[in-house]
Amino acid sequence: MTVNESQTDDAIAFEVVNNTTQVVEFPNTKQFFIEKKEGDDWVSIPVYPCPCGVPCGNPPVPTKVEKGGSITIKWDYISRKCRGREATEYKIDTGVYKFSLSYKLIEDGMIVETGTLEEEFELGD
Repeated sequence: MTVNESQTDDAIAFEVVNNTTQVVEFPNTKQFFIEKKEGDDWVSIPVYPCPCGVPCGNPPVPTKVEKGGSITIKWDYISRKCRGREATEYKIDTGVYKFSLSYKLIEDGMIVETGTLEEEFELGD
């Protein structure tokens, strides 16, 4: 799989392309992870897909991507920390970051591999 990222002033888009020979299943495309590189460590950036204190609605439906297909996941550069229904939000600053998303490779209806797709990216001034 490959990840192509494109940045605008308002959001970053991660296009995940299935260039494998199997179907790729993403259990929950709303639950991706962003981390910032600080020295030799990666520090988690809180990213929540729903407003604080509000259920996200129906359980996530896995997204299947056929060979040669793709999905796009967008993020608005906002980190949200929730305390009940109250949110503290801030736009992240420049630096090196990592996008992560869990996946499963499926062949003949069977899971043949599970893992985490990771892509580093840089945000500049």
